[in-house]
Amino acid sequence: MSYKKKFLYRPFYGELPLKQATPKIGFKLDFEFVTNENYDIVIQELSNINDPVSLDTETTGLEFSWLDLVCVSFSIKINFNQIKNYVFICKHNNYEIVLTLEQQQNLINNIFSHKDVFLFNSFYDLRVIKSQLKLDIFKYHGNFVDAQKLVFLADTNVSFPALKTSAEFFNGYPAVTFDFNNIDILESDIQTLGYYSAHDAFITLELGTLLLPIMQKYYPFIVALDRKIICPLIHFEDEKLSLDRDYLEIIREEAVQISEEIKETIWKYFGNMSVSIKVLEKMVDIPILKDIIQYKKLVKLISSYINPLTFRLDHLLPARFHYIETRVPTYRLAAGSSGKKKKKEKNLGYFCDLNIQSFPKPYIINREMDFDFNTFIPTFRENGKYLVESGSPKLNLRKCLIAPEDYTWVSVDYVAQELKVAAFYSKEPLWMNSFRNKEDLHANVAKELWGIENYNKNLRKKAKIANFSLLYLGTYKTLMEKLNISEEEAIPFEKRYRETHPTLYAWKDKIISVGRKQGYVINFFGLPRRIGTYYRSMQKGLINFADRTSVNTVIQSVGG
Repeated sequence: MSYKKKFLYRPFYGELPLKQATPKIGFKLDFEFVTNENYDIVIQELSNINDPVSLDTETTGLEFSWLDLVCVSFSIKINFNQIKNYVFICKHNNYEIVLTLEQQQNLINNIFSHKDVFLFNSFYDLRVIKSQLKLDIFKYHGNFVDAQKLVFLADTNVSFPALKTSAEFFNGYPAVTFDFNNIDILESDIQTLGYYSAHDAFITLELGTLLLPIMQKYYPFIVALDRKIICPLIHFEDEKLSLDRDYLEIIREEAVQISEEIKETIWKYFGNMSVSIKVLEKMVDIPILKDIIQYKKLVKLISSYINPLTFRLDHLLPARFHYIETRVPTYRLAAGSSGKKKKKEKNLGYFCDLNIQSFPKPYIINREMDFDFNTFIPTFRENGKYLVESGSPKLNLRKCLIAPEDYTWVSVDYVAQELKVAAFYSKEPLWMNSFRNKEDLHANVAKELWGIENYNKNLRKKAKIANFSLLYLGTYKTLMEKLNISEEEAIPFEKRYRETHPTLYAWKDKIISVGRKQGYVINFFGLPRRIGTYYRSMQKGLINFADRTSVNTVIQSVGG
C-alpha cells in the first residue's frame, strides 16, 4: 500500500479539519538565485516580513563526517498571496560561488531570527548548517518548527513521513525528483538543482503554514515541546563521549571466559545454539537451557556492543550516539564509490552503529534497604523494609562511558512511575491508598492476594511481576511464563487478582472500549495514538495488539 493510500484509512478526518487536497496539475514554481546583485534586496525582504519562513539544504550525501553543503533554499511569504523562493549556492563544479561565507551566514541569521522557521527533518538541516556554515543554532532556540513532526501529529502511524508525499496529500503539489543515484550533484545542471531545492523549501512552507495552526489548537503542549527539544537533542547527539578501552577489554575477557565455559557444556548436549532466546526463556525449567540463554546473551553483548565500540576506538573515531536509530546513517561510503555501486563501510560514520537507548542494562542484584522519605536517604541493611534492584558491577557495559571532566554520570529512576500513573487514572483503592500512605504497593497486593498471615518476600516478588504483567493486559499465560508456574496455578492466580482489582480492570476495559469506538486514544498531553487500522484488519493478533496499545499508550506516554 502506498504512503498516499495509507492516509485514506486514517480516522483524523472527523478529528481534525484536514482532507486530501486537490492535485495542482501543471504547477510551476518561480525562484531566484541569490547573487551580489540582489543580495541587499533579499536581506531587506527578510527584515521587513513577519510571516513564517522555510529552509532546506542540499548536500553531497547523508553522512555528516564527509558531506559538503551544495546549496541552501528558502521561501518567504511576502504577503498573503505572494511567496518568494530563493537559492544560494555554496559549492558546485559548474557554478561560480558569488557569496562569501560571511554573506551566507548573514542570510541564515536573518532567516533563523523569524519566530516560525519551518524545516522538514530539522535535525538534518540544522546539523548541516551548524557544521558547514559554522553557525550557533542555539541562538535561535525555540524558533524552529519541524514540519515532519506536524505531519506525524496528523498521522501518528507514520513515524518518519516523507516531504513530497506529505505535501502532495495535504497541499496537492506534485512531487519533483532528482536522480541522486546517477547524477553527481556537484556536476548537475544548476537550474535543475535550483528548481528541485527551491521546490522543497516552498512545499515545506506550505505544509507548515497549513498544519501548524491546526496542531497548535489540538496539541498545544506537544507542538511547544517539539520546538523546545530540537536544539538540545542535536547538541546531545553531537557530543563526543569518551570510552574506557581498558574497561571494555575487561568486560570482553569476562564475557568470553564465561561464554566459553558455558559453550563447552552446551555442545555436549546439542550440536548448535540456533533456537532464539525468547523461545528458550519459556523452557527455563530445563537446567541446560538456562546455560544456553546466558550464553546467547553474552555473545550478543560481545558482538553487538563491545566489538562495535572497540572498533570505533581502533579507528580513532569518537563515540557519538544517535537518539533515534532510523533517522541517520551510521556508515560511510568507501573511497571512490559512487552511483549505484556505492560501498558502505559500516560503523565508520559520524555516529556509532548503536542507539544510545539500546545500551544493555547491567545485571540486576536485589538489595534490602530502609528509606527516609523526608531526607531521601537510603540505608542498606538486612531485613530492610524495601527490596530494591541495583546494577551489578559485573559485565556492566555502561561503565565504559567516561563522564566529561568535573561531571559524573547519574542514573535516576522514578519509583513505580507507571503504577502511579495507572493508579491516578483508574483510582484503584488498593493502589491509591498504598501510594498515599507511602507504603510498599507490591507488599500490600501480596497481602491482599494471599493474606497477611502468609506474607513473605517471595510472594511480594510474585505480586510485583503480576502488577506489571497484568496491568498491560497479560493473562494467566503471561504469569505461567514470567513466574514459571503451571496452568493450574496461574488460572486461579489471575482470577483472584481480578477480584481484588475491580476498579483497575473497569478502567482498562473503558480505555479499550474508547479505542475500539474512536479508532484512537489520546494521552494526558493530547497526543493521539491511532489504532483504527488494526481493528479494521479483522485479524485477532492485530486486534489484541490494538487493545494492548490503547492501555500502554495512556500509561507509558505520560512517564518520562
